[in-house]
Amino acid sequence: MTEETTTTGTALLEATAFARELCRIMEARGIPTDQEHAAQLAERSGLDPEAFRARLAGEPGANPGDLSRLAKELALARHERRVLALAYTLEEDFEEPITPEERDLYDAKADEEAWSHAIEILEPMTEIARVFGSEELIRVLTHAREEADRELNRALDVLEALQEPLQERETSGA
Repeated sequence: MTEETTTTGTALLEATAFARELCRIMEARGIPTDQEHAAQLAERSGLDPEAFRARLAGEPGANPGDLSRLAKELALARHERRVLALAYTLEEDFEEPITPEERDLYDAKADEEAWSHAIEILEPMTEIARVFGSEELIRVLTHAREEADRELNRALDVLEALQEPLQERETSGA
């Protein structure tokens, strides 16, 4: 595993998409992203700590166990579970690390999924606010929905722009 010594220990340098996503989630929850904390997280989640570290290092054959308890331990939101599962699965299918193009495509897909999920949440909330007649809440939720729509469209544009060259390469046989 690629490592860097810091004042808090040996940090994970996000050698894989799975490690990058896990580090992002750990940091968001105030958990240090070092080997020791990763091993403790694995143990609390009922995973094999050594296999977990190996998987973070990019060994796709390493099987730390069922990741559902990891999701529960970190209290992952639905979209976070999906993104982490996608990263885990992506590396399970490929022996070599992903290219920068693949990473950009992965990030664009994650953005699209996150904004789609936000819209799924905002739609029923807005309808409920209309039932209760709260004009202020309706205004706030409508504004949030409009922002989510703009961001979803932006994410879709980025995704389309990234997919075009890949599709051209596939059709040309490159």
